[in-house]
Amino acid sequence: MRKMKICIFVKGASNRGKTTTIVSLAKLIWPSVDIELMAKQPQEIRYCHPWNEAPVALCSKGDPGSNSLKWIKETAIELNHCEIIVAACRRGGSTQDPLLPYLQEKGYTITEVYPSMIKVPGNHQPDYKNLAQALAQQILYIMINRNTLLIEPK
Repeated sequence: MRKMKICIFVKGASNRGKTTTIVSLAKLIWPSVDIELMAKQPQEIRYCHPWNEAPVALCSKGDPGSNSLKWIKETAIELNHCEIIVAACRRGGSTQDPLLPYLQEKGYTITEVYPSMIKVPGNHQPDYKNLAQALAQQILYIMINRNTLLIEPK
């Protein structure tokens, strides 16, 4: 059975846990890889590596002007032929929207996940690291079950 290609966009406004989620996912799927070595900037990841017999790309740098579009096209898809791409992007879609036709042309199923934002009364802050780890677990579930959870593009 052919494995489905998927691109998972971690979407949200700035400072909502997109990078923290992708770093948590990297630690889950590549526990023996030094996360600091894969990051070009502290806590930012642009990295391709095999996982579960599939080439995977993680791109946590989704800010406008970050050249994520070019990196995903040239490095993740053309050079490494990644079957799974997990990329951060802003809620407005400036990273995602120009990439959608290209991903669809290459046969990717696109899905979106959103980091949790919890408003807590008073000055109490929720533990966003735990929320990001929970979302990373959900992304991992999608990755593992991508052939049964998602409908392949026609």
